[in-house]
Formats: sequence, C-alpha cells, structure tokens
Amino acid sequence: MEVSVLLHDRYVPPFYHSLKFIKIVYALRGGFFFYLRENGQDRRMQMGEGDFAIIPPEVSQAVFTRDEGAVTVNIIIKRSTFGEAFYSLLMENDDISDFFWQMLYSKRNERALLVRCGQDERLQRLVLEMCAEGLLDRTGSTAGKNLMMKGYVMLLFGRAMKEHSGEMESVGHLSEADAVLPEMVRYIRGNYTTVTLPELARHFGRSEGYLSRYIRRETGKTFRFLLKEFRMKQAVQMLENSSCSVEEVAAAVGYADISCFYRNFRESFSMTPMQYRSIRSRISI
Repeated sequence: MEVSVLLHDRYVPPFYHSLKFIKIVYALRGGFFFYLRENGQDRRMQMGEGDFAIIPPEVSQAVFTRDEGAVTVNIIIKRSTFGEAFYSLLMENDDISDFFWQMLYSKRNERALLVRCGQDERLQRLVLEMCAEGLLDRTGSTAGKNLMMKGYVMLLFGRAMKEHSGEMESVGHLSEADAVLPEMVRYIRGNYTTVTLPELARHFGRSEGYLSRYIRRETGKTFRFLLKEFRMKQAVQMLENSSCSVEEVAAAVGYADISCFYRNFRESFSMTPMQYRSIRSRISI
C-alpha cells in the first residue's frame, strides 16, 4: 500500500524511533504528547484533539497517548507517493513548501510540522473515513484502495492548507546549511532544461566542488541524479498527457541527444518511453 493507517496503542511508554516513510500522527479523539530532540535536548509538545504532526523520514521522534478513550491515528505514506501527489505545492515559495522540500530531499532532516487544527469536524470525519477504508474494509482491488487512500491524504492536506495554514508550526533543529537546500532544489527544478553545475555554482556564489559535495551530503544524491529525476518527472507527464513524439518530449525536457534520453528513461523506469506510454494509456482507458 502507498498509504496505510495504524492505530497508536494507548499507555505504551514513549520511545524514540524513526521510519523510512512519512508519518502523520492525528489526534482523532483526545490528545497525545509528541517528543522530538532539538539541539540535543528532549522537547515535549502536547497536541489536542484534531491536531496532527507531520514527521519526515529518518526523523527520530516519539508519541505517547495516555488518556482513557483517546484514539491516535498513524497515517504512513511513501515518500514517492507524497512527492507525486503534492508536486505543485512544492513550487510555492514559503516556509511550508521549504519544509516539504527538505522532507522529500534532505537525508539529515531533524524537523517536524505541527498543525493545530482544533476540533475541525470535517477533518475528523475525513480521518474516520480513512480509518474505515484502511482498517475495516478488506474488499476491492489494491489499486482502487491505493487511489482512495491517496485521495484522502490529498483532501486532508488540502483542507489543512486552506483552513489552518496559520496554525502550522515547524519544530526541530534547522542549520544554516540546511536552510539553503530548498532554494537550491527549487532552482534546479525550475531550470531543469538548461541548468548545469557551473551555472548553479555561479547563481549561489559557491564553487562547483562545494556545491557538488553539499548536494550529495544533504540529499544522498548527486547533482546529475537530481537533474535527471526532475527531467524524468516532466517527461512522464508529457508522455501521459500530450500527443508529443518521444523526440519532442526529449527535447522539451532538455535532452539534445535522444539516445541519452532513452538510456536515462530506461534506467529510471525499466522500460522505453513508448512502452511507458502504452501502459499508461491502457490504465487510463
């Protein structure tokens, strides 16, 4: 499953742990305590009914639910699923989109996002429906369930962004070096057809060697890999939603050499662009 729902056990003592996935902890009934280490110190935050925390992969954190009758819901999301669903949100230039950029691309993230929604009944009903679909309903196809669960997550974030953006608070440690990453990744994404490492270095006033090491240290990926990732994302969008030829798609995403485009596409998706388009066409029908 791309999105899964689990109930958090009451009274279990809090213990620090991290996941390979994005986790949303939602206070469906009652509240919970959320723990995060900040600058080497334990920080405890109380979350009330209707509030939730968004925790990036690899972030060490803990949750404690102690109230009788409290129901705390863990929503587990694949990083790739989140990136696909909220790609347009990432292009906004604000603190929230910066947090999401770091969540998707930084391997040294130490922050979480707290959303103080209060008792928003529409959000509560939405999470109840998500629990019913994810925990109780065992019927239907996996593909259909995946689609529904992704839809619920998008509605959850959409409602929270629309009604409660002023109640979002980023907590945890953020170094000066970490703060630059979203701006840099956003620049690569916005100029993926033409950007080069020397141009990126000039734009940010750094040496090529420093930027190359910085990107690899912060993301675990090379500049070349990040650039290929952004180009491939746009390429599949064009293959799915346009009638452009493969050659036109390759040129549009920055490849002058068609053989290089084919090679990178096969490395990313284990198939040719035409095979990808054929499969996606059958799925859409």
